[in-house]
Amino acid sequence: MTLPVIAGTAAILVHAPSLVRHGSKPARELMADRGLLPHLLSNLRSFAAAVGYSPNQAFIGALHPRQLGERPWLDRPLTAASRFAPFGEIMPEHEFLGLLALSDEFGLLRLSPTAAETAATALAAHPRP
Repeated sequence: MTLPVIAGTAAILVHAPSLVRHGSKPARELMADRGLLPHLLSNLRSFAAAVGYSPNQAFIGALHPRQLGERPWLDRPLTAASRFAPFGEIMPEHEFLGLLALSDEFGLLRLSPTAAETAATALAAHPRP
């Protein structure tokens, strides 16, 4: 009998700003106060800011947690940060949506032709299989 072998693992941290409002806590807060939406939308970070956020870099193994330094980390972004590191990657939203669409066997997610093409192009160029 042959037993399965785990040949490798990786962590993924997805930057998906358009999905934030649909999270459990934000959805409840937005239902209670519709005026919060502009505030929420104006405080979403860019993909570059998410990549440069040092706790995210620690999560994917680019730096040790002891290297984070003093808080607040948001005020000290890493300028030479990469989305790829030894433990995984920080993935942009368009790639994540493409992966979701590829794995959606029930047809629950539909991408526009433009979004599908953007995701397909990015995923085809992705360095990891």
